[in-house]
Amino acid sequence: GGDHAVLGGDFFDVVETPDGNVRLMIGDVMGHGPDEAAIGVHLRVAWRTLVLAGAPETQILPALSTLLHAETGGQAGFVTVCDATIEPDGTASIRVAGHPAPLLCASGKATYLHVEVGPPLGLEHLVPRRAGLESSGPWPATRILLAASTSLIFYTDGLLDAYASTVGADSTLGIDEFVTAVDQCAGSDGAVSSWIPSLVTGAPRASADDAAVVVVTVRTISGQ
Repeated sequence: GGDHAVLGGDFFDVVETPDGNVRLMIGDVMGHGPDEAAIGVHLRVAWRTLVLAGAPETQILPALSTLLHAETGGQAGFVTVCDATIEPDGTASIRVAGHPAPLLCASGKATYLHVEVGPPLGLEHLVPRRAGLESSGPWPATRILLAASTSLIFYTDGLLDAYASTVGADSTLGIDEFVTAVDQCAGSDGAVSSWIPSLVTGAPRASADDAAVVVVTVRTISGQ
């Protein structure tokens, strides 16, 4: 029954903390199937537990990496994760573990964010230690300031696969095509809630990989 279980390793969660911060995480376990889905559930629940317990942001990805190793004995391949915090004043802090960077959509224009990227969970031992990152491991934070009505779009690489071209010399990774699709959504004056079904159903081809997408929009900024 495993071939038809439609189980995958993509996972995500969103939590609003008592201080008004919005905490968000999206991740992708290498492979698909019941084992990968179970690992994704473990990591999502662990992330939520750490956030609700008030663990510092710098400890989240190192703790998830420790859990991944404990649950799999180091035999699970790797997991990509994007962990983000959006504060009431619009400040966003983004930590990336081998995951595709989020898109920033402001004033009807989508931009691929250039963020610092650390290794996927499970592969950090292959990356030399960087001075000054002892508290957060190899996953530094990228901080940006968001204006009101700005959206951040988080997704897994399965969605990029659906936009990628694999035709000879014109092969692409799907990033530019995905950005263009988001531009079309933003310029259509449709509700942000319509973007996800439009991006998924409007993809030029079906992806064999799992796919997940989360859109977070900053409606207002505190103090304004």
